[in-house]
Amino acid sequence: MAVARDHNAGEHIHEFLAQPIDVVCPRCDGPAIVMPLDGKTAWGTPRRLVCTSCGLVREHRGRVTTFSSLGADPWFGLPLWRRVATAHGTVWAYNADHRAQLRSFIAADLRERSSTGGWRGKLPGWMTSAAHRAAVLKAIDSMP
Repeated sequence: MAVARDHNAGEHIHEFLAQPIDVVCPRCDGPAIVMPLDGKTAWGTPRRLVCTSCGLVREHRGRVTTFSSLGADPWFGLPLWRRVATAHGTVWAYNADHRAQLRSFIAADLRERSSTGGWRGKLPGWMTSAAHRAAVLKAIDSMP
């Protein structure tokens, strides 16, 4: 049987923030997206919130207001759409790409480390523990 492997290249969590982020709409609780404006993806650049359900649109000038380990976007502070509570803690992902990489890492039998650690090296111990692997994978798989 092949060993599932995850190579940690030391990517920073901010790489996912340059992509659209899936959040909960503050008006209708449906899925919404926080995206960079004008193709500018730097950390402090303006963002736009667009709800795909009710059509709500808001803009943010770009200054980060919050950075939460509990699963919220850093600009509007809205809860992430891809967020699931477990008995051990909350599992969350900024978008589908983040979710896929998180799942690959948690499912891997062999987790290679980079010298910088990247975002994978900052995950809480309960999430990376073999004892909780099945529960964490179930939570990830249940994410929208």
